[in-house]
Amino acid sequence: MMRKSAAGLLGLVIGGALALSMVPLAAEELPSGYFKLTTQFREAQGECLEGNQFNGEMSGGAFMDRCQDVSGQLFLATPRRNGYYKLTTQFRETHGECLEGNQLGGAMNGAAFMDRCQNVSGQLWRAIPQGNGYFRLTTRFREASNECLEGNQLGGAFGGAASMDRCQNVSGQLWRAVSMTSSRDVLIQAPGRSLGGVVRSGPGMDTDRIGSLPEGAGLTIMRQTSETMGEHYWFEIMMPNGVLGFQWGGIMCSEGNLIPGIFEVCR
Repeated sequence: MMRKSAAGLLGLVIGGALALSMVPLAAEELPSGYFKLTTQFREAQGECLEGNQFNGEMSGGAFMDRCQDVSGQLFLATPRRNGYYKLTTQFRETHGECLEGNQLGGAMNGAAFMDRCQNVSGQLWRAIPQGNGYFRLTTRFREASNECLEGNQLGGAFGGAASMDRCQNVSGQLWRAVSMTSSRDVLIQAPGRSLGGVVRSGPGMDTDRIGSLPEGAGLTIMRQTSETMGEHYWFEIMMPNGVLGFQWGGIMCSEGNLIPGIFEVCR
């Protein structure tokens, strides 16, 4: 598993080991509706965290899989006191199941897992902002021990399970929440380019202009929204500076294969 390559290192090496200072009071607000979770390590490969079920395969461990239209990848965060959240999925919320963080060296190699929702500190999650829309995930159970949830990869060790590890500057610990504002939204996360035009704060001409991209500017196509204009959809994109916005598919191209709702394949 190559999650700790030089490309994933974002900070200082101290005494041969990576060190991260946790700031427990700095909490990121998670989306109010359903969202998908991916990491900086695997977003370009179109992989997302998928919740399992209580007593499911891999002892209910959550794992990385291809981003797809399944209810186990639709997470929901319920706010608790002091910046903590309970996390469940659309798949298991009606069964009263929540994502529980493990510990470094714990059972199932420290994998996070689905369990019955209960009053335990391992089910209280905190998102710590890291800039450019990324955050680290820890629990009240393990934050004092400086442990964070680290995403794996599809087909990786231990079935691709996401596990608790020492908080450190690796891209597998940098999570991003992609809001699914409509059940018809489609997560994509693929490279593309702008054909030149305005970037807006939401899908539609009636939303605020937040910037523009020149012709040929690279971007990441995050998701297809349910909003259309003519023959093309509006897409959420990540600009080269890491800022998220929305651009109309009629002024975009996709790399490699044509994405439905986008004007053309990049030449």
